Amino acid sequence: MKHRLAAGTSTVLLAVLSPLATSTSAHAATPTAVVTMEDFVLWDGCNDYPYTYSVDPAGSTRWTMTTYHHEGGWWGITDGQVDSRDNAAAGTAYFQFCDTGTPLGAYPIFGRLNADAGPIFMTTSDTFTVRRPATQTLIEVSDNTPRPGQQVEVRLVTMVETPTGFVRDDSSVLQLQQKTKKGWQKIAKKRTDKGQAKTGFRYRGGKVTLRGKSVGSSSDNDTGSFSVKVTFG
Repeated sequence: MKHRLAAGTSTVLLAVLSPLATSTSAHAATPTAVVTMEDFVLWDGCNDYPYTYSVDPAGSTRWTMTTYHHEGGWWGITDGQVDSRDNAAAGTAYFQFCDTGTPLGAYPIFGRLNADAGPIFMTTSDTFTVRRPATQTLIEVSDNTPRPGQQVEVRLVTMVETPTGFVRDDSSVLQLQQKTKKGWQKIAKKRTDKGQAKTGFRYRGGKVTLRGKSVGSSSDNDTGSFSVKVTFG
């Protein structure tokens, strides 16, 4: 059976729905915000590291946002807040981190927005990771095919990551290691001079595998690294 609307029914429906539509449009938009921070390298000393924020005031004339990050079991607060009086609605602000006392790893970060035209808004938590500067270790030998009993000179070089790229590390400790049945064993240890260390060993024949290892700088703020392996025999 087909149903037909009686004349005037559409007018009645519009009259019923109109108050609902008016009520929905009367609700103001809620102020919102977003906070993000990129992963970064923990350089020597205390430095400022940027994070970005974006606030949608949604009609508010005044707003303030405080940004938090989680560190070692407590919630740390930024050095200052961003607000409508002194800051744009989107931009960059900073956290300060020091190479001493800052645990490495992942941190959550979020913002708390307080605007005069809406309730307090908590942003979705973002995550950034803090790591130490990386190192690169290089190995160079004087002879790749030595005779039994021959002294082989070894040059080790270590490079450390800086804000402008990798440079020679003048304060690193380097090891020359040999692979044995018990694993890698240290056969020499040197501190770098102008980013390099020279040592050597006497080749006694048979298969010998060596590598260089950087065990970090004197500031202990960079990661260790291994060179490629060099095999004789």
